[in-house]
Amino acid sequence: MTSKGALAAVRRECGLNPKQVIDRVGALAKSVIAEAGAAESEVAAMPAGGHLILDQTRQAVERRAHAILAQLQDLEGDSTAAAIDEERTERAEDTEVACSDLG
Repeated sequence: MTSKGALAAVRRECGLNPKQVIDRVGALAKSVIAEAGAAESEVAAMPAGGHLILDQTRQAVERRAHAILAQLQDLEGDSTAAAIDEERTERAEDTEVACSDLG
């Protein structure tokens, strides 16, 4: 198996399918947006929590999460399809190598 094929095999074994990774990052970014307000309230309720920077921090975190979602939206088209096609090609190469080792 080539080093590229070995890497593809490890990625598959660990569940690092490109589409799944993109979907998971998107889910995490959405979760950050959904929970940011509650996190801000929880910190504000702490003895030293009420600080001007708290709102600014929440806004910065939300902006970054929205930026990540926008970048993922851009990736959804060409890059994801290309990554999935690359994965399929690597699987086919791995199968050919494995079959040639048998015969």
